[in-house]
Amino acid sequence: MYKKFAPLMALVMAVAACSTAPGTGGSPAASPGTGGSPASSPAASSPAEPAATPTMVIVEGVSTPESIQAEGTLTCGVKFDVVGFGFRNPTNNEIEGFDADICREIAEEMGVEAILIEAVSANRIPFINERRVDLVISTFTINDERRGQIDFSRPYYIA
Repeated sequence: MYKKFAPLMALVMAVAACSTAPGTGGSPAASPGTGGSPASSPAASSPAEPAATPTMVIVEGVSTPESIQAEGTLTCGVKFDVVGFGFRNPTNNEIEGFDADICREIAEEMGVEAILIEAVSANRIPFINERRVDLVISTFTINDERRGQIDFSRPYYIA
């Protein structure tokens, strides 16, 4: 069942990981050697020519699919105390649950190792902003205050 949704989840999480960092705004920075602002770019020589291809803005220190693959690991913040989503199995000491499985599936799709870090409610946002994790996969209410601090993927589970 998870195999069916893994490519979609990888795409959703990759988009979330590649979005601009909080406080950076959404406008692209000038590329080195382009003369500064987008307005100074040369115009197309004829209307038949396509517009310039937009370039991806890389924010220093933000995880991207390429940086995750180069490092070989996807570090996910997951709760370790929510049975069914992310919890430490006392029998085998493994982290199990839906959120932990989603992290492992995304990592598998990317061809990297999944690393699960315990992320409780109080440290989820700091872990993202401090780049201690590539993403958080956890029960997490999306609200305007949190949207101002971090970027979210689309909800993947609604109770």
